[in-house]
Amino acid sequence: MSRQTWIVERFEDNGVAVLERDDGTTFDVPMEWLPQGIEEGHALSLELSGDEEKSTLTFTVQEEATAQRLEERLQSCAGVHTQAVSLCERVG
Repeated sequence: MSRQTWIVERFEDNGVAVLERDDGTTFDVPMEWLPQGIEEGHALSLELSGDEEKSTLTFTVQEEATAQRLEERLQSCAGVHTQAVSLCERVG
């Protein structure tokens, strides 16, 4: 059994979700394989189990990792906003 963490990078118009690992590796999967309510940016645990004759992929939302990623993105946006306001004040 192997477990990996992937991030939902984006959804394509053809019904495919593009997942990405921290190392930049991407993996395209049909959206119907993913848990209900999944959104871009969600962290997923991908578990591979089985043997040479039959393998099973199981996707599970990592709630804590997803919340942490959202917080980091919000802080990053806040930092960019603060820098832009500071620049505008110096120029204006």
